[in-house]
Amino acid sequence: MISSRTGSPFRTLLCLGILAACSLLVHGYHPGAEDDAIYLAAVKKHLDPSLYPFHSGFFTQQTRFTLWDEFTAFCVRLSHLPVQWVILVLYLLSIFGVLAGCLAMSRRCFSEREAHWASVMTIFSLLTLPVAGTALQIADFHLHPRSPATALILMALAQSLDRRFVQAAILLALALAVHPLMAAFGAVLTALLAWKGRGEGSPAVQAGSLAAIPPDAPDTPLWEVVRRNRRHHYVLQWTWYEWVGIVAPIGLLVVFSAFRPPGVLSSFAHLSRRTALFGTLFTLSALVLNFNGGLGRLGPLQPMRSLHLVYVVLFVLGGGLMGKAVLQRKAWRWFLFFLPLCLVMFLSQRSVFGGGDHVVFPWTSPSNPWVQAFEWVRLNTPPDAVFALNPRYMKLPGQDFHGFRALAERSALADAVKDPGVVAESFVAESIRTQDAAPIPALAVEWRRQTAALENWDTFEREDFLLLKEGFGVSWVVLEGGDPKGLDCRYRNAAVSVCRIPDP
Repeated sequence: MISSRTGSPFRTLLCLGILAACSLLVHGYHPGAEDDAIYLAAVKKHLDPSLYPFHSGFFTQQTRFTLWDEFTAFCVRLSHLPVQWVILVLYLLSIFGVLAGCLAMSRRCFSEREAHWASVMTIFSLLTLPVAGTALQIADFHLHPRSPATALILMALAQSLDRRFVQAAILLALALAVHPLMAAFGAVLTALLAWKGRGEGSPAVQAGSLAAIPPDAPDTPLWEVVRRNRRHHYVLQWTWYEWVGIVAPIGLLVVFSAFRPPGVLSSFAHLSRRTALFGTLFTLSALVLNFNGGLGRLGPLQPMRSLHLVYVVLFVLGGGLMGKAVLQRKAWRWFLFFLPLCLVMFLSQRSVFGGGDHVVFPWTSPSNPWVQAFEWVRLNTPPDAVFALNPRYMKLPGQDFHGFRALAERSALADAVKDPGVVAESFVAESIRTQDAAPIPALAVEWRRQTAALENWDTFEREDFLLLKEGFGVSWVVLEGGDPKGLDCRYRNAAVSVCRIPDP
């Protein structure tokens, strides 16, 4: 991997494949966790339309802008493999693609092979590094359309550096079908890389439709409830150290653009300069969207998530410099540098997902008690059953952010952790569709109605559950702890009970 000889394509693919597989051991793999609660549920809905008869809009609102869930379902049908196996294969391919894209970028910026692989190893070691206050990581620990979109965008950026704009446009079009928001960021950065001289004009950062939304329309209380749940959408609510995560990467890229050591190609400075400009433009856009009124409703467009590409470019360039100037061809230096990084990331992931296995393989039984309960629900309750859970169940100790709908394959009342993100996007979609700064989407009203019914969950008694059954058709509940509260509990483990609500 650090040999001076030019590696064959087969050897390169083999090395990237080994690194993609090893990423499971370092960073873990947790299907059904965090955003996968949305995308995996959508995939299963495509495979079996009878699933989720109760308010599936809490995940289809977000997935309607991507073809990734349809593509994943198509792969399941085509391969005749269980969905868990297909998800794992696509996850490994997406990590492979991200690493391959980083290698392609590094080859445009450095002449030495050790620099190329140092870039790849830096990204590999930091795959689950948080990106400032965006609630993103460089790559997710589950299958998310952001990772394959990132791979396509990196390939497009490499093509743009080669001035091959037709190929770049094709790759960006594919990324658009996978993850439109990330593709938009990639298109802006690609355009900035294509912009060579003065007087040609800078590509526009914001869509023209945004200007049609009045900036001074009053916010509704419902919108304020959603806004408070999505702090990472609004950069002025970030902490000081999250602001360091904005300023430091952009500043380092500016520094990179100012010097050109031997062995560094001209694309290095160009990529550094344009990426710093890219990050600055979107930071300014995010500041504008922090104000109340119509523009504040567009906060869920999340311009600060452009930092994802800033971080990737920074680590590709910084890792390449490290490989060229320090690591060189000394294997012991590579181990001393990357082994601690991988160990830190491994321990970090174990601290976050301490309630279950580090890697959840399709052929193993889950050790997380919440996931065990969700598995029992999937196998032992009617497909049309409607469940209620603690609205903040994903953040409870030991739960590890696993989504009920995706793993149990059953409908559930709205939660206060992931569903607010989908509701926030519904405000954006409705604002752009109606050109009105103060619409109240039906999904938001329903979300508030359901979460309001779950308030004071910890004090619920049998009568409260009967009201849920009468008002929403809830027939089952998942309760933390072993207190059945007068219900007919069919399953219990150390963390939760699954109970049926009896008839009045």
